[in-house]
Amino acid sequence: MHLDERSSLILKRVVSNPGISNTELERKYHLSRRQISYSFTKINDWLKSNNYPKIQRTNGGKFIIDPLLMELFAEKVEHSAGSYIPSEKERAQLVLLMLLSSEEELSLLHFSSSLSVSKNTVLRDMKYTQKIVNGYHLEIVYSRMYGYDIVGSEWNKRKLLIEVLRTVYDMYQGETYIQAYTGTSREEIQRLKEQMEKVEKRLALQFIDQKIKLLPYTIAILLKRIKKGNLIKDSYHIDYEELSDTKEFEAAEILIEDAACIPNEERLFITLQLLTSNVLSSQFLREEETLELKSSLKSSLALFEKKACITFKEKEKLLQKLVLHMKPAYY
Repeated sequence: MHLDERSSLILKRVVSNPGISNTELERKYHLSRRQISYSFTKINDWLKSNNYPKIQRTNGGKFIIDPLLMELFAEKVEHSAGSYIPSEKERAQLVLLMLLSSEEELSLLHFSSSLSVSKNTVLRDMKYTQKIVNGYHLEIVYSRMYGYDIVGSEWNKRKLLIEVLRTVYDMYQGETYIQAYTGTSREEIQRLKEQMEKVEKRLALQFIDQKIKLLPYTIAILLKRIKKGNLIKDSYHIDYEELSDTKEFEAAEILIEDAACIPNEERLFITLQLLTSNVLSSQFLREEETLELKSSLKSSLALFEKKACITFKEKEKLLQKLVLHMKPAYY
């Protein structure tokens, strides 16, 4: 097992400075909390594969470094650097990404060539990949005529796709893999980014930094699936009209304005991606819901303080965070 460059840098930094905080790591390497967490999973997997003690953390978030690592980590980490080979778990995610976004038939040779591994390795990876899709009530099938494919509910495939995109994006060189394996052109991604800028200006809102990087790929692949006729047929249990006056609905309409004949169910699905991902700032909820939600949460906080005999510091800031947290739960 190889350790990627990003994880190597983080490992060296933590071992040389165990007192460093997660926030400092995020700031130093320009990474999100999720990406840092992903790297530490990789680091501990690599340490385990080399029979070295794992890096532990205290309840306060401080790192616990075994003295053995302080003696050996530099040499081993430097030795592992170089050409990075994705792990079995990462290859499984890349296989799923190709299956869910490709417009052509995919064979064993296609996966072997793309991942730079043998056909036997791909076959072993497929067994692990099947375990992942089982959790979404899906199945990977193969036929001589159509190659490999995922069969099952389109709704479940979309859920899997969105999770795979998030996971791959957090990998080392994740965005490069997404660009290479989804067949989305730079021109298409640039066009969607420009539309997102148009959304921000027209609706006077702002996308969260990390989301704005991944959202163009999500929309591009969803539009590709829609164009192929892979449409949502499941019931949402939510009315189309209920979302039509939200800022997220307007944003979704602008993002897909160049795509022809998009069914209402698909417009609703894209709107829900914005609503359930906290892509937009909480201040852009409909005014009526905002007031009711905020009032209810304020009452809950007051009741909590009374029952627990405490007083919250910066209560207004806590209230705003709760509003942001409860928004996707509402939808």
